[in-house]
Amino acid sequence: MAPRTLVRSFLALLLLLARSAFAEPLPAAPESQSSERTDPPSAAENPPLVPPAEASTPATLPPVVEPNINPLPRITDAAYRDTRLSAYALPARTFSFGVKLLGLTSEEMFASLGFQYGLGKGVQVGANLAHMGLGLLNLSGKWTFFDKGPVAVAVGVDPIFVNGDWLWIVRMKQLFAGIDTLLLPVQVSASVLATPWLQFDLSARYMAGIITGNVATTNIGIDADLTAHEFALFPAVRFHLLGRSTLMVGATLPLYRAAPAAAEVEVELAPGVIAGGTLDGTKTKSLDQTYRIEVGIRSMVTRRVFLEFGLNFGAQVEFLYGSPVYPRLGVEARF
Repeated sequence: MAPRTLVRSFLALLLLLARSAFAEPLPAAPESQSSERTDPPSAAENPPLVPPAEASTPATLPPVVEPNINPLPRITDAAYRDTRLSAYALPARTFSFGVKLLGLTSEEMFASLGFQYGLGKGVQVGANLAHMGLGLLNLSGKWTFFDKGPVAVAVGVDPIFVNGDWLWIVRMKQLFAGIDTLLLPVQVSASVLATPWLQFDLSARYMAGIITGNVATTNIGIDADLTAHEFALFPAVRFHLLGRSTLMVGATLPLYRAAPAAAEVEVELAPGVIAGGTLDGTKTKSLDQTYRIEVGIRSMVTRRVFLEFGLNFGAQVEFLYGSPVYPRLGVEARF
């Protein structure tokens, strides 16, 4: 090789080395995915994603609870039903106190100051303090042995015993002195609440009246033994008005009433002169002589107090009170 050619090659090599020494370094290549940090990002660096719909939904309010307001009671509820001339009895542990005037049933005749108590399971007992105050023993009992749905059936008894020596009112003592009287009415009743405002009642009653004793006046002596029998029906319809009052229309229909009697009668015609004999017979009365119609209303003043007002019509009313039409009044409290 010529010397000139060697010099040119050497200069070109020096120029290449110089460029390499003073040239800028190349940028570093990016790190691979395997070289990234493994620490999890913080919540501030990477907040959770929230769906737009969920993020804009307002907070759900708690449901509104309405106050528990007890509805107004109805006069057909078990605690407020009328037990008079129906098949219903007082609920368990319920006490009833009533004042009634001018009634016609055996437990209400003339006046009633009575109390009744529900023993439970349809059993009810009571007594008339007004009759006891006059010298009459008057108790009552009822058993509602079926009460399901709109139908109720009961059996009851209201015995009255009178001993003439117990009576303290002078006029009554004079009339009944020496006489014992037992009235034993037994009654079967059925009630049907056909609709919330309409009720039907039907009672069938058999009553035996036994009178024994000796009546002596100035010159007449009577030794009598009398047993009276009566079978009667008590149909009634009740209209429950506005849930607080009841209008009742009823009747007493004695289908049979008879009094077989035997009496020994002695009459002193003169001092030491006595005449007498035996009287036997049976006395019966027709329906037109014994019927009664009653129209009355019973209202619930409060949950515990009830007022009653009625009118009685018929021959039975005239026999007891001297007028064919007579009112009946009453007030009852339950606890």
